[in-house]
Amino acid sequence: MRIERGFATVFLVFLLFVQAFLTVPTFVSAQDTGNENTTFPVVIWPLNGSFKVIPYHANDCVLYQENRTLGYIVNSTSAVFVKANIYVNCKNVTDVRVVVAGKHSKTKNNYTTTTVMLNIYMNTPFPAVEELRSKNLTIEYDYYNERYALVKVTFSNLTVSPDIGWVFSSFDPAKYGWPRDIKLSFLVNRNNGDSYLLDNGSKRYVGNLPLLMPQFDIVNYLNSAVKNAQAFVRQVKKNPWVIGNIINKAKMSSGFNASKIISNATLKFRDRIFSVKGTYLGLPIKVVAEGNGTSVYAPAVNFSRILPKPWVNISGIHSNETVEVIVKYLKTGNTSALEDAIRNILYMREIHLPGLFANHLIAAYIPPRRGDTIVLPLSREYEKQLNASYILSYITLSSGGYLHVKYDPRVLNPRKAEENWRKYGSCVPLIESDLFQSLSNFMNDALATGKINQTKLEDVYLTVKKDVTRCLGHPAEETPSKERRQVPASRQRFPH
Repeated sequence: MRIERGFATVFLVFLLFVQAFLTVPTFVSAQDTGNENTTFPVVIWPLNGSFKVIPYHANDCVLYQENRTLGYIVNSTSAVFVKANIYVNCKNVTDVRVVVAGKHSKTKNNYTTTTVMLNIYMNTPFPAVEELRSKNLTIEYDYYNERYALVKVTFSNLTVSPDIGWVFSSFDPAKYGWPRDIKLSFLVNRNNGDSYLLDNGSKRYVGNLPLLMPQFDIVNYLNSAVKNAQAFVRQVKKNPWVIGNIINKAKMSSGFNASKIISNATLKFRDRIFSVKGTYLGLPIKVVAEGNGTSVYAPAVNFSRILPKPWVNISGIHSNETVEVIVKYLKTGNTSALEDAIRNILYMREIHLPGLFANHLIAAYIPPRRGDTIVLPLSREYEKQLNASYILSYITLSSGGYLHVKYDPRVLNPRKAEENWRKYGSCVPLIESDLFQSLSNFMNDALATGKINQTKLEDVYLTVKKDVTRCLGHPAEETPSKERRQVPASRQRFPH
């Protein structure tokens, strides 16, 4: 059998081996398939108390991939295949151990096929993180009483990820000590968004639940801007030095830089007044007004893990030395040189799991839609089963068929909210523009006079209130007057 001719191609497929086996993504989204109609389960990652995904712990040396073709050569009279069983998490192995398991040939119709089998043992951890998938995510918004709403989240029909299920021959979470369903309930204050996780008769405060914040309706969003403007005026009256520091910094700068300092401060104040912020699970969250609804975001958090995966030295694939070793083995049966050659072209490469394109723990509409991510706290029962504090759920773009939202219109009415956005949404940029102008007048007057003009300061709040009232067609909501406190004018001059 002539094996020398073209044998350099034996390891060309090594690269395919790496891509097909060693770089299998944690999940495949609709962007990957390019088919919006493809239905893909909702992905769930358990997280520890630091909002990190949890590496899957395998107790023993694991057969991770079986009979994988590393390379082959085919000609008119014969074919040679080099295959391997891949084992990981092998504690008694230093780095990588390659063992030639043998070779066998068979001839049929004057055509000979030879297979070389290898066993590759690695001490690298099992290259996967804990991951569940659900084919039924139901979010229910129920009326509890005049003050509170009950939000129930249920993940059912759970399975483990293919990265785990295929290796251990079971997709049943119970086989791993994990739940087959996850049911969470939250009591949410309908006025301010304060929320509690209900846990076997007790309740645990979690902050502002992103699944239901009052500002999802633009009417509440605009009224929040009025209240924020009120709060801004009160804070400036109580702490005039905040404005004073900005003014003094501008005075010590050149003309252009002074204007830039004032302009940047004005933009910052405008954004503060027109932003809705909260705290959830200790994370700062922000409500963002958009043309087709309201989104809630948390700052980017690096929740992924870096795990080592075997990789191949591409230059080693094409080397004459490697080809010669294979040829020598087939001729003489010398295994040691072949084992060394395979070991020398393998190395460990760091990869990030999961392979998401963004790292927001929370990026979701109210109510959630396809493409959203949201982190949820776990009750004690699930904490013990998953050895986790939270779960991060990703509703892939092709998970729409598995997402079900049920709501009592007294608690949540997405259609009405969308109608309100279409009706009042155009007001937002106009109000922001007027607010910026009012803030600019206030800040530039303070720069010129060195003190706070109470009338111009009050005008910041009155401008927002007037514009919101005009937009909505009825008086804007504001903080009751008993909560306001006037600050003597003597405290309004800036310290130097």
